[in-house]
Amino acid sequence: MSIFKRLRDMTVASVTHALDSMEDPVVMLNQYMRDMEVEIGQVEVAVARQVALEKKFRQQLDEAN
Repeated sequence: MSIFKRLRDMTVASVTHALDSMEDPVVMLNQYMRDMEVEIGQVEVAVARQVALEKKFRQQLDEAN
């Protein structure tokens, strides 16, 4: 193992340990919940658009027949 890889691994381990000790699990969980709520809103909009497109295409198909 090269010295540079060992130094990199030690640095990554130190940074990871520092971040882990700074994190508050409750705060992180609350942030994850907020992020999920935003994503759920975006998915709901996308689903509504798809449903509208389906209705439009079904109507066009019915008119064509």
